[in-house]
Amino acid sequence: MAKRSDGIETKKKILGAAAKLFSENGFKQTSNADISKASGVNSALISYYFGDKETIYREAWQHSLRESLAKYPPDGGVPATAPARKRLYGIISATVRRYSDHRHCFDGGILNQEIASPTGLLDDVHENTIFSLRENLLRVVSEFLGDGISNEDLRMSVYSIVAMCISPQKKIQRIEKTEPFPYDVEKRIEHVFRFSVAGLNAVKRASRKN
Repeated sequence: MAKRSDGIETKKKILGAAAKLFSENGFKQTSNADISKASGVNSALISYYFGDKETIYREAWQHSLRESLAKYPPDGGVPATAPARKRLYGIISATVRRYSDHRHCFDGGILNQEIASPTGLLDDVHENTIFSLRENLLRVVSEFLGDGISNEDLRMSVYSIVAMCISPQKKIQRIEKTEPFPYDVEKRIEHVFRFSVAGLNAVKRASRKN
């Protein structure tokens, strides 16, 4: 039993180190040697557990996503019976916190690297895993907007909220050219929530006029 436990912990150590490296440097710029050095596990053992870098990449992203969602549940701790406005706040809060926590959450960084330099290796796992998160936000936004909203307005509203939540902190810093970046997670959550509510209310008003 101890041997099995040691193997599980070793795999977690490898995946944790790999996720951090892939998040910072991307797939192409991360080697098995880099992962070995960062994890403290020799390359032969890494190959034994995972076979090739492509497998490590996929499993590292899934491992990081599980860790991130455990730390920041998608609903933000808001019960499903709460009003749509409170559930929206919970989703925004959890998502912003997750994408802002660069010390513990690497799945967002890996996806940003994937967007910048696509490998195609995460397409299926990303779609299958993110689908449920997107569906949850769709339900909340749909309830907030009420009847009579077009599918296009609903989808665009969801995309806009997601974009505000996951916009990388470092990218904003480069745009504003401020150092150090005056970033406050709590303020950003409040801003994104207020902006989202105002935007959704504007969509409702425009829908009633049509």
